[in-house]
Amino acid sequence: MTKAVQLFVLRSGEEIPGLTLGSMPLYVGRSPDNHLVVPDATVSTRHAAFWVEGGRAWVRDCGSRNGTFLNDRQVQGACAVRDGDRVRLGTSTALVVRGQVAEQGPLASGTLRLLEDVEAEVCYPLITERFIIGDSELADLRLDQGAEEEASLTVHPDGEIWVSTFDSERALDVGDTFSVGGRQFRVVDSATSATATHDASTMRFPYKLEITLDGVQGAQAEITDPRSGRSHVIDAENRAVLLYLLGRQASQAKDDPAVDSWCADEDVAVGIWGRKGTSDANSLHVLVHRLRKELKKAGFDPWFIEKRRRAIRLSLDDVVLG
Repeated sequence: MTKAVQLFVLRSGEEIPGLTLGSMPLYVGRSPDNHLVVPDATVSTRHAAFWVEGGRAWVRDCGSRNGTFLNDRQVQGACAVRDGDRVRLGTSTALVVRGQVAEQGPLASGTLRLLEDVEAEVCYPLITERFIIGDSELADLRLDQGAEEEASLTVHPDGEIWVSTFDSERALDVGDTFSVGGRQFRVVDSATSATATHDASTMRFPYKLEITLDGVQGAQAEITDPRSGRSHVIDAENRAVLLYLLGRQASQAKDDPAVDSWCADEDVAVGIWGRKGTSDANSLHVLVHRLRKELKKAGFDPWFIEKRRRAIRLSLDDVVLG
């Protein structure tokens, strides 16, 4: 039986409860946008990520300036964390993991998918459901500051991998290449032991979305990040209607596990433009592209709008329909 896995902050020898870890990565750093904010000048704005997968806790450094250390050994890539392990951020912030699974079952053997930076000849293991490439603090692989291009890789439970940019989505087979910010990437296999990928339905962004079709000027949506208090209103009608349709489906799926959270592209297009909307498959891609751009500019992670083959959904904590 799995125990609750908690992250404690170590202060003067005392362990202060901080976070309960789950399948979605929780971030620690100086920025107020993190799940756990630490006022330490040697800690980066977004320093490290913690999550639970395959019956154990994991930690990953987020490209910090001064490094992340697990029991005084510097973290490279994703590292499993055991009950009682200490994680040091920078030079003076210490965290302790408590409540790990009492008995670890064997890891699933098989093929681990890797993301290879072709020119640099380095690889990044795709051990979580989502891997973001971009210039934001939320990115797993950071591009140069100001880079306009971003991409999100999603690993689905059936092993299918999709790459999403602001204006396109496609499935990736092993060996397929794609470009982000002038850099070439491809998916490769590595025969190794790996934890199983999470069901995508467990991965949610910590946002709240409130939507109405009867606002003062028609359809309107407001997205809020409860951690930072940041909010943004979407009042362009087609974008707000898109969020309403997806939010309604997400709300139904949350109330009834038998309901699929994914919406068919065709059904969404009909809901926005009527039957004529299905004659131009690119219209929905363009709308999603523009909405993601707006959300990123407003300071939100745009990848909570997920796309896969002929389907789309929202992946967030709370939806309120007006």
